[in-house]
Amino acid sequence: FRDEEHKESIRVGTADLLTMLITDEPNLEFTLALGADTFIDLVNGKWRRSEDVLQLVEYRIVVFRRLVEEDNASSEELKQHDEVKECIAKLQQRVDSTTAT
Repeated sequence: FRDEEHKESIRVGTADLLTMLITDEPNLEFTLALGADTFIDLVNGKWRRSEDVLQLVEYRIVVFRRLVEEDNASSEELKQHDEVKECIAKLQQRVDSTTAT
């Protein structure tokens, strides 16, 4: 019973998991594969330790978005497409600023 309570109280996030994986496998390069909506949330800081996650994967991210025909796209799908582009631009600025120093 006590062990179950302890397990439930432990919060392990993506940054914690990546830190463990990188420590265990220092010769591997890790890349995140995310859906567009999750990518947008990560770049906009809605994840716990968002910036750490981005840095731990050295900004290597594959983004999957729904295949949408422009003629049949809903306004929500088009909005998400624009948001992904904006987030990519934000991320590129972050990468440029970290490599410039």
